[in-house]
Amino acid sequence: MPLTLWNDFFDRFTVGLSAVDPITFLAAWDLEEARTTVYRGILKGVADGMGLAFKREHCRIDFMLGSAHPVDRDAPGAFVPVIAVESENEAMDAHNEVNYLHALTAPVKVLITCALWTREGRAQWEPQRLLAHWRAIRQAHVAAVPQRPDDVFAVIVGEKAQNGRSVRFFLEMLSDPAGSTSGTAFATVSLPA
Repeated sequence: MPLTLWNDFFDRFTVGLSAVDPITFLAAWDLEEARTTVYRGILKGVADGMGLAFKREHCRIDFMLGSAHPVDRDAPGAFVPVIAVESENEAMDAHNEVNYLHALTAPVKVLITCALWTREGRAQWEPQRLLAHWRAIRQAHVAAVPQRPDDVFAVIVGEKAQNGRSVRFFLEMLSDPAGSTSGTAFATVSLPA
């Protein structure tokens, strides 16, 4: 189930990225709150397309996609998340979000962040070092609770091109199937000059 959910989510997220108006994306990219608002709109559309409910700031997680389940006629029901998404504007600070997401039973966990992913930046850890750190956090969680259900943990990284004319998105997997897209962007949003 996690891999099927992930594939559906990823396909819909990719379509959602391409549907964002480039002018909106340009205006939002350099403003952290505005960028998160763009992701919120995409994720709301993903949830609707998957027939899932959408919640913001549920269990201190930025976005949850799941379903509501009645438990008693006269009492509030349960919201069961199946996809948990954290948006962190600074990749170097995302270790907290990786920990938060691992604390959940949602079968799909997604971290969305931005960084200089394919080129060097002075104030940034190298992507391989960040990935190794995040994978080590994952391994600590798996080792501590070996009976935990299988899940998919993906990282989506946005990188603004040096010329400022596009934002490219890369996919990295912290879970099986572990790996990356080998420096190949899965989506590119062209920005107006």
